[in-house]
Amino acid sequence: MPFQKADQWLDHLPEEPDLTRISTPIRVNQTEDLETPETEVKGVDFSFNFRGTSGNDLEGNGRLFLPSTGSHTALPMVVSMHYEMDLNASTKFLNRGWCVITPHGERNYNAPNLMGDGLNHSCAMADLPRRLPFVDQSRLVLFGGSAGGYHALMTSSRVFPVTAVYAGVPPLNLKYNVQVLMKNNSHNLNPDEPENPPAPFVKAVLPIAEETWKGGRPDRQSWVDFSPTFRSELITSPTFITYSTADVLVPMNQLSRELVKEIVEEEWPEGFAFGMEEIVEDEEERVTFLETLDEADYSLHVVTIPRDSPTVTRRREDMSPEEESRITKTPAEWSTDARFSIVVLDEGRPEPFCAHTKYHHTLEFDDYLDYHVSRGSFSPNALNYEKLELLARRFLGKETYNGREYRGEVSWPITRLGHEHLEKWSVCVGLEMYIACGERNLSLLLELYGTLPKRLRFLDLADLAFKSDPREIILRHQVEILRGSGDMELAERLVGEAEPQYKR
Repeated sequence: MPFQKADQWLDHLPEEPDLTRISTPIRVNQTEDLETPETEVKGVDFSFNFRGTSGNDLEGNGRLFLPSTGSHTALPMVVSMHYEMDLNASTKFLNRGWCVITPHGERNYNAPNLMGDGLNHSCAMADLPRRLPFVDQSRLVLFGGSAGGYHALMTSSRVFPVTAVYAGVPPLNLKYNVQVLMKNNSHNLNPDEPENPPAPFVKAVLPIAEETWKGGRPDRQSWVDFSPTFRSELITSPTFITYSTADVLVPMNQLSRELVKEIVEEEWPEGFAFGMEEIVEDEEERVTFLETLDEADYSLHVVTIPRDSPTVTRRREDMSPEEESRITKTPAEWSTDARFSIVVLDEGRPEPFCAHTKYHHTLEFDDYLDYHVSRGSFSPNALNYEKLELLARRFLGKETYNGREYRGEVSWPITRLGHEHLEKWSVCVGLEMYIACGERNLSLLLELYGTLPKRLRFLDLADLAFKSDPREIILRHQVEILRGSGDMELAERLVGEAEPQYKR
């Protein structure tokens, strides 16, 4: 089996156990030294294998940005979801001494199909840090906007644990969001200038909606399995979500009915509609995100954007100093306790020229990520029964139904499972990190584990029940995983951390 050494990633790192060798290799393709105004950066291009929705092997490509200054162990990591985060966008994290992983280069799967192989790729990327010895496993952030925000939420509903999640204007009810773009496209016509549709941004993102529709075929199946709205009980990490009342690409209607600003019909071509009831035929799928949550689950803050702010019809580089002076900055309000901190920009009603926003505005939320990363711990609430059952199924390879994917008239039941050893490894490392955060976490895990049906009690070994010594059992499982994947050296190192009688 072709393994690669960790020192091929970073020559200057002290020797560490090589966690990149479990089951499938992470291949280092190129390294280069980069610079930002504040720090030197090492860029590492890499590839890795992951499994598509039919269980087929695919190759993913990514890039690691690593600050070259300071310590190179126990680094917080930000994982960019779906979209590539370039060096410029990564700088604010690198300047904090964090590292960044992002998708990079061409994709060998249909990336515009949001519920297909690309979602599996995002889940696999979120699990990669578990195999990197220089990453602080208690400081892992998922970051994405728009389609990337959708992937951040869907991925966080699967991986465990995650320190914090940022999801900017994410599709929450995917069936609604895809169909609102497709149905409105038939009305997005300008007979006098066909090349200039009334709502240009709707036309620009239409390929994503079309490819996702073809992959999931909402005319043939429920899309409950493809939407964060219907997986909110599995999104257990602290999560920051932004929205705008004027968004025409990810309309407010799927977040909250009460915050919707109705369109003025005279401003739009006849037939344009954003109402959930007008878009989604199945009543059971006409659900907003907030309707799935208890009041204690979220904090909601509405920020009113001044109506004299410059609109997005003007590029910032073309503005006069006076126009720029009218762009406001707002520190985001957020909760230290609620799972979801949601900030809504009140920009008034959607208008045809809008994309995700109507006005230029800066929402400052860095302190949200700083707060959670600085804590470096996981709340007991990061685990609930639904999450533990999902982890058990990941470990055992016993998925629940995930919907079907279509390619023309051919279809198959979707799997979200990766390679067997990697699934088991990620679950074990995640649980080990969780119980390391305190007795309350361990107590809750034991309580929830006892309520699992026996067929899902994945941590019990033949000679020792999990509840007798949880950490030792988790380490034993990791040793078995490593031995099964051929990494005997690392397995024996972990044996030294387990009970002496486990040596053999």
